[in-house]
Formats: sequence, structure tokens, C-alpha cells
Amino acid sequence: MTDADRLAEQQLTKALGALLPGSVVVGEEAVHANPTVYEAIRGDAPVWIGDPADVTRQFDHGDTGFCTLKPRS
Repeated sequence: MTDADRLAEQQLTKALGALLPGSVVVGEEAVHANPTVYEAIRGDAPVWIGDPADVTRQFDHGDTGFCTLKPRS
């Protein structure tokens, strides 16, 4: 987990919530910090599940074998 992971997930959470009001985001970093976040998938609200920087180790080391997600502005 890196600062980039956490910041990207925060930005995605904000953007996705604005895109679909009332939805919730279950992100890898949030679940890592607080496992009860995962319980949102049992609710009635639409749920986004994400990992904004997949394969963080490669990202952190400057390798090219990772991917990112970016919401449309």
C-alpha cells in the first residue's frame, strides 16, 4: 500500500459517489484500514468495488506491469 493507492482511492470514491449519488465504494485500501467497510456489499445501495492501482509493487518500483483506473471528468 502506498500514498498513491490511498489518494487514488479517495479521489475515485469522491468521483464515483458524485457519478451515482447514494452509491458506496468498497476499495482495497479502505477495507485494509477498516475491514467493516466490506459490509457495504450487503446493503441496498449500489456498490463500486475497486483497486485503483492494481499490482502496487510494480507501480511503486517504476515497473510497467501495473494498471490504473481513472473516472471520466
